[in-house]
Amino acid sequence: METADSIDDCRRFVKGAWSAPPVRAHLMRAPSTLLLARRRCLAVECLYVIRTAMAPREKKQSSSLRVPPQDTEVEMSVLGALMLDKDAIYRVADFLRSGDFYKPEHVAIYDAMVDLYGKKTPIDILSVSARLKEKKGLEPIGGTRYLTSLVNSVPTAGHVAYYAAIVNKKRVLRDLIAASHHIAELGYKEDSDVEDLLDQAEQRIFSISQTSLQQGFISIKDALGQAWDRLEQLHKGGGALRGVPTGFPDLDDLLQGLQKSDLIILAARPSLGKTSLALNIAKNVALDGKKPVAIFSLEMSQDQLIDRLISSESNVDSWRIRSGNLKDEDFTEIRSALQTLSDSPLFIHDVSSPTVMQLRTLARRLHREHDIGLIIIDYLQLIRGNTSV
Repeated sequence: METADSIDDCRRFVKGAWSAPPVRAHLMRAPSTLLLARRRCLAVECLYVIRTAMAPREKKQSSSLRVPPQDTEVEMSVLGALMLDKDAIYRVADFLRSGDFYKPEHVAIYDAMVDLYGKKTPIDILSVSARLKEKKGLEPIGGTRYLTSLVNSVPTAGHVAYYAAIVNKKRVLRDLIAASHHIAELGYKEDSDVEDLLDQAEQRIFSISQTSLQQGFISIKDALGQAWDRLEQLHKGGGALRGVPTGFPDLDDLLQGLQKSDLIILAARPSLGKTSLALNIAKNVALDGKKPVAIFSLEMSQDQLIDRLISSESNVDSWRIRSGNLKDEDFTEIRSALQTLSDSPLFIHDVSSPTVMQLRTLARRLHREHDIGLIIIDYLQLIRGNTSV
C-alpha cells in the first residue's frame, strides 16, 4: 500500500506506477485498493486519476480484438470447388493469389494447387494431397481428412469465380488496413522529407489498386465488332475526327485529333512559339471541344499565361496588354474575351521546379474532380526527379 498526502502526490504516483508492469497489473485487478488517502475527497480524486490513466489502455486493448476482414467458409468453398472440378482453376487463376487467403492452411493448399496447375496436372484430392506431402505440408493443414471436408463443404463448382472474388475483396480490405498503419508510421518520421513520405503513402495505396485490377483478354471477334461500329460512326459523322480537335486543320488531319493516352511533344528552338501553340491548342480544346484542360506552367507565371490567353482570344496585341497601353476599342474586345474564357474548363497551375510525384498527384486529383481530357506541361526539362531517386 502507498499513502498519498495530496492530489499532486497522487498524480505523480499514478504517473510513475502506471509504467511498472506489476503495479499496472495490480491496478487493473483492484484500482480502488492501490491508494489510500487521508481525506475522502482526495481518495475520490486519486481514483479518478487512476481510471483516467486506465482508459486509453482499455480502449487500445478493445480495438486490438478486432478481427481483420476474412471469410473462412468462403475460402473453404473456393478450395473445395477447385478440387471438385478440375477445370475450375481456369476461372480464377488469373486474379486469385495465395496471399488472398487468410488462413495459413488455405494458403498452403492453394499454393499446392497452383503448382499442379503450372505442371498441367489435374487438381483433385489425391493430387493436392500428394503435392502437399512432397512439400511436407500435408499434416500441418489437417491431413487428407481436411481436404475431404473442403470438397464436402461445397455442392458445386459453378460459383467458384464468385466466391474467389469475395476472397480477393477481403484481402484488399486487409491490405488497406495494413497500408493505413504503414502511413500512420510515416507520419511520425519528422526528420524525413515530406514529399518523399507523401510519395511512399501514395505508392502504397496505388499498389493495392493496381493489384486489384483485372485486365481480361478480348477476342478478335469482339474487337473487330467494336472497330466496325467505330468506323460506321465515323462515316456517319461525315469524316469527323476520332480524337479531340486541336483547332488547327492541318495538324488534325495528321493526328486525327488528340487521342486518349497519346504523348505529344512540341519540340523547337527557344522563342519559336511552343508555348503560344500549346496555349492555343488548350484554348481550342476547352472552348470548342468542351474538354477540361490542365496547364502546368513550370516557367511562366499564372499572370503571364492569362495575358497570353486574353491576347489570343481578343486579338489585342500582347505588348499592349502587358504594358497597359490600351486603346478604347481594346477594352470592348478584352471584356468579351474575359467572358468567353471565364466559361471555359481551363485549369492553370504555375508551380516552380516540381517533382514527378507532385505533378502526378496534382493531375490525379484534378482528373478525379473534373475528368481532365488534356494535360499540358510547359516545359518538360524543368521537372525534377523525386528526392529519393
